[in-house]
Order: sequence, then C-alpha cells, then structure tokens
Amino acid sequence: MRHCLFSLATLLLLASCNGGEKSASQADGEWKPPVVVDTILCIDVREGSDTVRIQGQLLTYAFRIAPDDSLPIVVNADGQRARDNVAELAVHRGDAVLLRRVFHKQDFAGFVPQGQMEHCTLAGFTYDRMRADERDALRFIATVGDPDESTGINYPVELVVSASGVLRMEVADDTETAPLVPNLGEEPAR
Repeated sequence: MRHCLFSLATLLLLASCNGGEKSASQADGEWKPPVVVDTILCIDVREGSDTVRIQGQLLTYAFRIAPDDSLPIVVNADGQRARDNVAELAVHRGDAVLLRRVFHKQDFAGFVPQGQMEHCTLAGFTYDRMRADERDALRFIATVGDPDESTGINYPVELVVSASGVLRMEVADDTETAPLVPNLGEEPAR
C-alpha cells in the first residue's frame, strides 16, 4: 500500500510538471523571458587592526568599512545599483584616542572628477601595507570608485595620520597599476 501511494504521488507530480496541458504561451510557441531579479551590489564588511611603532611611539589602529543602509543607493553609468559604504577609523596611543572618524564618499569629493561622484561608492578602505616600512606616519588608502570593480574606475586617496593624530589626505598611487619595482620599464644598466 505504501508503494502504491508513493507511485501515485510521483505520477501526479510528474504530470503537473511535464505531462499536463501546455499553457497558451507554450502552445503558440511564444517565449517569455525569465523574471530578472533586481540585484544590488554590496561589499562584505572588512576590518583590520594592528599596533605599529611610529616615530618611536606605539600606535594602535582599527578600521572597518561596511555597507550603510541609510545611504541612498548608487547607480553607476551602466545602471548597476549598489549600496554605498562608510568607513570608520580609530587611532590610539595607549588609552589616549588620537583620531576617531567616520568617512563617507563625500569626504573625498576633491579627489574625484566632477560628475563622477554620483556614480561611485566608497569602495574600499585599508591600511597601506606597501608603505608600512615608512615609520613616519600611519598610512591608509580609501578608494572611491565604480561599484562594479570590472570597470577599473577608482580614485585612491591616501590618508596619512601622524604620531600626534593629525590627518591629511592626498592623491594616492593606484596600488593596482603602480609598479612594485622602481624603473620597471627601463633597460637594466650595462
């Protein structure tokens, strides 16, 4: 009896999926595109922290970049939608807070060409490990760019934090395209 019920249920399931009457669109040969789900690009939360000796002082930094649902959705030039992000940075010397700040993409408007900001997000924030051996300041890279990384549109900004907690910003080398070895394109000396 159990086998018969299973077979009957299986037969009904198959008939409803394949063997039933064809819909009007199938009978006429009319194809209907699948429903497209509207996707919104969103980065993963990224965090980092470390203790570094800068000008003889031990400084501890911690940063976090994450999507912020309270910010408007950004639409890039291709129509791709994305959540914008905020970055938090804290620098301490022992128990003393030297710097605590939340960054939005607007904080870097002076580094992004006019007309591009509305299509960009605060796409990245990290400690600048390429210059970590320079012990004169803590250096971070904030990137404002197209949320679709494949476009290659990004504007890196270097955040330099002194041992006393003073922050300055400047255009950063594009870490993805800058050569790691000086004079990489030159012929070796003979």
